[in-house]
Amino acid sequence: MFESNVSGGKGNSFKRRRILWLFLMLVCLLALRLRAIQVELLLNHAYVTLSSALVGQGGIDEFDKAERELHQVTDMDADNVSALSGLLLVELSQGKVEEAQKTLSLLGFPPYPARISDFAPSWIVLTADKFIQVGSVDRAESTIRLLNDLGTPGVALLQLGKVYQTSGKSDLAEKVYRQLIQNYPGEVATAYLALGQLYYEQRRLAESVQAYESALNVDPSVAYQSYWGMGQIGMLDSAPVAEKWFLRAADVVPPGHLRLLAYLQIGNIYGIWCGDQCRYDVAEKYLELASLQDSIYQDAVRQAQQNLDYVRHKLAESKH
Repeated sequence: MFESNVSGGKGNSFKRRRILWLFLMLVCLLALRLRAIQVELLLNHAYVTLSSALVGQGGIDEFDKAERELHQVTDMDADNVSALSGLLLVELSQGKVEEAQKTLSLLGFPPYPARISDFAPSWIVLTADKFIQVGSVDRAESTIRLLNDLGTPGVALLQLGKVYQTSGKSDLAEKVYRQLIQNYPGEVATAYLALGQLYYEQRRLAESVQAYESALNVDPSVAYQSYWGMGQIGMLDSAPVAEKWFLRAADVVPPGHLRLLAYLQIGNIYGIWCGDQCRYDVAEKYLELASLQDSIYQDAVRQAQQNLDYVRHKLAESKH
């Protein structure tokens, strides 16, 4: 009897330990799952912040905020590849070479610059443009120096020229673009385009036209940009001259967003920016063509349709 009770007590104790073990295991699994969900939410939020910083919707501080949020993720999951990749973009974007080296090693890549130079320039250019847009010249120049370190001095010089041009240092910008034309064959057409815009802003119109024509002669693939630039110059002359060049720009690209922009520009010249010399019938034709183009940029599509509605309203008014 006593032995039976002892045996039964041992059995109940074993069952209790097993239930407790299962319960603890369940709690651990639940905690891991909750942690994984928290990591995922933090990561998603960090990438939203980073995207906002890169495309220019947020301020400069968005980069620092994204970096803090991504570090929160890596504190919870040190090997999270998505978080480490995001950190790498932030570090490259801000010219933090030493930090980028460490992050690359955590991702299992070879040391800098063997691997960074394969994919960094496009992100750095995007970020330099962002800094230029918001007037942060010092940070733009710092970012551009990283491009030079990566062995892409032509791209770095082009971005440096943009920094000088945007900050009003036109003489330095011109000097940089001329240096590109002389020393970097792969950047000649792009440098001529930049010169064309620089001269246009300075109202050195004959030189601007010559620069756009030079870009086109060097590389016919930049025809759209060249014709667009000459269309801008034409707007200072007359609507028909501008129309000719923007129409040429539309003709060298397939149906889609770029053609939409060219047609929209002509429509605006004749129907929106025309003062007391509007030709709403011509504007209607081009705005209709613009509104028929497929584009993933819905703001441009809506703008074309809104302007078309306005022009049609004006045409209806003129008939009464």
